[in-house]
Amino acid sequence: MKVTGRIIRYSLILFVVLESLLLFHHSVRLEIRISRRHHQPQLTTLDRIVTTTENSSREQNASLINHQLIITQSSPLVTLKYPSQHCKDAPVGKVAYIRTHKTGSTTLTHIVNQYGLLRNLSFCLPKSGSLGRYMIYNVTKAKPKMSLLKPLNSSSFNESFPRFSMFTLHTLYDRQGMEKVMEPNSRYITSVRDPVKQFRSAFVYYGFENGFPDEIKKELKSRPIAEKLKEWFRNATSYQQTYKLKNMRGEPRYYYTRNSQINDLGYNMKYIDDKAKISKYISKLAREFDVVLITEHFDESLLLMKKELCWDIEDILYFPKNIRFKKSEPLPPEIQTSIREWNFADLQLFEHFNRTLWTKIRRHGPSFETELIEFKSYLKELGRRCGGEKQVVLKIARPVERNVTIDCHVLKCGEGEMFEKLRKRQYRKQ
Repeated sequence: MKVTGRIIRYSLILFVVLESLLLFHHSVRLEIRISRRHHQPQLTTLDRIVTTTENSSREQNASLINHQLIITQSSPLVTLKYPSQHCKDAPVGKVAYIRTHKTGSTTLTHIVNQYGLLRNLSFCLPKSGSLGRYMIYNVTKAKPKMSLLKPLNSSSFNESFPRFSMFTLHTLYDRQGMEKVMEPNSRYITSVRDPVKQFRSAFVYYGFENGFPDEIKKELKSRPIAEKLKEWFRNATSYQQTYKLKNMRGEPRYYYTRNSQINDLGYNMKYIDDKAKISKYISKLAREFDVVLITEHFDESLLLMKKELCWDIEDILYFPKNIRFKKSEPLPPEIQTSIREWNFADLQLFEHFNRTLWTKIRRHGPSFETELIEFKSYLKELGRRCGGEKQVVLKIARPVERNVTIDCHVLKCGEGEMFEKLRKRQYRKQ
C-alpha cells in the first residue's frame, strides 16, 4: 500500500509539472505570434494584392500565389503594393525620343506620347500629318513657322525656333538642331536592336529584294527569307546601289539597307567603314543620351527609363504596337554572320549599349529583378482586363495610396490615332 501511495503522489506531481510546461510553451508561442503581428515587415514589390468583392477559385489563386500575386476576375479595383521609392527630382516632362527604324519604336513612341497627352505637354508636331511619322523631319533645315504647329500656350513664333516639351517624330539625330527645338534641359532617349533581327525586319518591310534583277526577284518571290538574304549577300554592294537608284524620291529608304540604326542617330555615313570614327561616335552618343533602350530587353529598359526619368509605374504601361506575333524561323549561322559584318557599325552600337544597360541595372541591386517580375505580371493582367473594360481603376500605394484611372482606349489606340489626338489638341490652341 505504501508503494502504491508513493506512485500515486509522484504521478500527481509529474502531471502538475507537465501541465505547467505545456501552459508555458503555449504562452510563449502566443507571445511570438503577437510580436510578429506588431512587427510585420514592409511589403516588397513582389507582394501584390488585388482586392475583390467576390471569391475566386482556389486553383486560380494557387497558380498566382506562385508569383505572390492574388487576383480575381471580377473586380475593377486593383491595389498595388510597391516599396517606398522617392525620386529626389520631379518627374521629367521634357523628353526627346530619337526613333530608330525597325526597333520597336512605335511602342515606345506611344508610351511617350501618352505621357505627354495626359499631362497636356507641348509636342513638336508638323502641320502635315505624314511629315515626321512616315517621312524624316529635318530639324536642322526646318522652317518652323511653315511646318510646325505652335506650342501650347504660345501666341506666336517669336523665336527662330519654338521650344517644345516632347519630341517623338522620325528625324536624323542632330544635337544642335534638337536643342533649337526642345526646351532647355530636356532628356534624350533612343532604342537599338540586335542588327541581325533589325536587318531581317527591314529587309522584308522595305523590300530590299527590289535591288535584285527582275529574273532573280521573280525566281525568289515565294522562297524563304534565308534564300533571299543569301542572294543579297552574294553581291550586296551592287544590289544596294540598284535599290538606291530605284528609291531616290520621297523617303530615302536606301539608307536602311546598311547600318540604319547608327544612321538614324546622326552618324556621317561617309565614314561608315572607319572603325575608329565609329567607336568615337558611339562614345559621343553615350554622353548625350540619358537612356538607350534595348528592344530584346524592352521591359528591363522601360523599368530603367522609369527610374531615370522619375516616372511612375503607370507611366510605362503599354500594349505592343506593330509587332508580328508569328515566330520567325532562325536564320542559318552563316547568314547571321554576313548580316553582322555588313552592319558592323550597328553591331558595335548594339553591343555597347547592351553592356551599358546591364551595368546600370546591376547598380539597382536585387530589388530591380523583383520589380521587373511584378511589372511583367501587371502588364499581363492589364492586357486581360483592358480587353473587356473601357477603364481600369488602380488603387496604388507607393507609399501614399491613390486611385489612378487607366484609359484602355488610349492605351490600345494606334499610332495614327494617337498623333491625330495630339495634333487636334494642339491645333485648337493655334
